[in-house]
Amino acid sequence: MAKTDLKKFLLRINTFRVVVQFLSFIFFSAVIFNLSSLPLLLPVMWTWGFQENVVGDAFTAIQLMPSGWQQASQTFPWLAIASFLITGILIGKSLCGWICPFGFIQDLV
Repeated sequence: MAKTDLKKFLLRINTFRVVVQFLSFIFFSAVIFNLSSLPLLLPVMWTWGFQENVVGDAFTAIQLMPSGWQQASQTFPWLAIASFLITGILIGKSLCGWICPFGFIQDLV
């Protein structure tokens, strides 16, 4: 009897995880919503070349801020580095399993 309860619990968790993955996939695909950029840096791979982005890419911010790109600040990219640290401390490895859009696509494949 305990084995069936465990299976039901895991099925509920997995269903909730798929819903969270789908919603985060939609959130990161800002082209669907046609939103402009917000000053929010997340440690995910994303291009700043599109005007419809909702979030900025912390990887690109770290590269562009010291280079003197015209839309980037001339200071050291503390915000981008802080986003990596805070995400790593608070979320850890669960980011790829729950929020990362690439994890959702891998689950579909």
